[in-house]
Amino acid sequence: MLYLQKAKPQNASKWLRLVQENRQELEYWMPHLKEIRTIEDAQHYINKNAQVDFYLAAHIYEMWTTNALIGLIALHSGCIQQQRVALSYWLGKTYRGKGFATRACQLLISKTFVHFPIQTLCIDCQMNNQASQAVAVRLGFLFNSQEGDILHFEMHRKKWMEVHYDRLDLLGFLEEIDLPE
Repeated sequence: MLYLQKAKPQNASKWLRLVQENRQELEYWMPHLKEIRTIEDAQHYINKNAQVDFYLAAHIYEMWTTNALIGLIALHSGCIQQQRVALSYWLGKTYRGKGFATRACQLLISKTFVHFPIQTLCIDCQMNNQASQAVAVRLGFLFNSQEGDILHFEMHRKKWMEVHYDRLDLLGFLEEIDLPE
C-alpha cells in the first residue's frame, strides 16, 4: 500500500538518507540537491517550500509504504495564466519497477485536479528514461513535444476527470506519519 503526505521537517533525516543513497543520479534533474547536505539543510528546504504554493516553489510529498519512505513526488513550476503545473518524482533504487511511481502520480494528479484550479499537468523525462516515459503513458499522458533530449508529456483536467479519476485516490493521503528512525 502506498500513501503520500506533505514533506515534514521531522522526516528530513529519513528523506536525506534516501537522497544520499541516490544523489549521483538525482542531482542531474534536481541541481538544488547539491545544496542539501545536512538534516538542517533538508529541514530548511522543506520549510521554505511549505510556505508558498507551486507557482513560486514546490509542493513536495513523501511517498510511504507501510513503514518506509521510498521517494518524493512534487508539483512545481506552475504557471497561473496557463493553469498548468509540472509533476516530478523519484524513487529509491530498491523501490523502482514495482508500480509505486505510477500509483503516486495517480494519487497526486487526482488531488491536484480536484483541489486546485489547474487545467494541465506536465511530466518531463529524458529520452533515455524509458521507465518515466512508461509511467506517463500508463497514466494516459500524451506526448506533447521534444526539446533536445527532454520529452514533454501532458494530461488535461477534463480527460483525467472523465477517464482516469477515482475518488478513492483522495484517500491515499495521510496527515501524519512519524515513524521511529
